[in-house]
Amino acid sequence: MSKEELSTLCNAIVDICDESFPKMWNNETRHLCRAYFGQVLMPLLSIKSVQTVQLADIMARVGDFLRNDGKYDDSAKLLWEVVKSRGADRGADNLDTLTSMNNLALTYRQQGKFTEAAKMDEGVWAKRKVILGDDHPYTLTSMHNLAETYQQQGKFTEAAKMREEV
Repeated sequence: MSKEELSTLCNAIVDICDESFPKMWNNETRHLCRAYFGQVLMPLLSIKSVQTVQLADIMARVGDFLRNDGKYDDSAKLLWEVVKSRGADRGADNLDTLTSMNNLALTYRQQGKFTEAAKMDEGVWAKRKVILGDDHPYTLTSMHNLAETYQQQGKFTEAAKMREEV
């Protein structure tokens, strides 16, 4: 198969995954998400030859659903790919990249990977402070998330100090 044919095939797979997995999940669509995630997960993780905004977006959508549905390992795999893709495509300081990092940190925290979560939370908070300012809601959310991670790590003094500032 030529590179062009492979690219066309991968883009078709992304289109199918994007069309089949619900755009939003709620009580009405949750059963569809649960039925379809197993059908889109492996194809999405297998695509390495193309990196598109659409691919990153569907991976983020499925990864966020999986985290909220308690499937943290699969969520982390997808969200890690989203962070890499958006970082390469949009830059490490892009707000979408930072949101992806935030979502991956939330997943790490759910997995009990507090060191990895803290490192990612610290990076997101630092960049959002510079880009958006100290009082922006996204910056404050990042600060709150970092405080939660510190709490889970047993860093109670640091967590309390951050919570006072939020």
